[in-house]
Amino acid sequence: MNNSIKIILVVLAIADLIAFAVLLLLGSQRGRVSILSLLPARVRAGAVTAFIVELSTVGHELLASRRVPWVIVLSALISSINIVIFAIILTGMGVVLPVAAGCALLVSAIMEIAMLPISLAGWGVREGAAIVAFGARGLPADQPLGASIAFGLIVAAVSMLGGVLWLLDRRQRTQMSIDLRDGSSVPSSSIR
Repeated sequence: MNNSIKIILVVLAIADLIAFAVLLLLGSQRGRVSILSLLPARVRAGAVTAFIVELSTVGHELLASRRVPWVIVLSALISSINIVIFAIILTGMGVVLPVAAGCALLVSAIMEIAMLPISLAGWGVREGAAIVAFGARGLPADQPLGASIAFGLIVAAVSMLGGVLWLLDRRQRTQMSIDLRDGSSVPSSSIR
């Protein structure tokens, strides 16, 4: 693999760990002498400081509710699922398993790059990152492009299915609320 790609992946991983640590550190400072109180008044009034205060709220909620382990477990599970999906797509496209598995290990970095707020749902950015990353593993540009588009379509299909289920559940809950408000009886089997 190209050395510059290795360096970028290491920098991304370190930046992730630092950002998560800062998030938790800011959250642990809530209710005590805050790190922000050490800053000059004009800096505390800025937009960046407001963003940091918002991050500290998120960090505080994570720490207060003891959700950090669950967040880590769910994040690892989702990353693993994305890796497996990409590996399956690549092997389905005729890429040999060792190369597909090696490419799939780069998926977490690709997905992180795709989260940059410069496109809609990562479209375009994800494909470009996949072409660069998988190209460093020896794949021609058409295979990473096709795999990334297939992955995006799978995510879109699953999201649409989830949206339909959410709407159906919402309508059922709305009907139950109307029935309860009107005083009609609701079968106990429909209450969750």
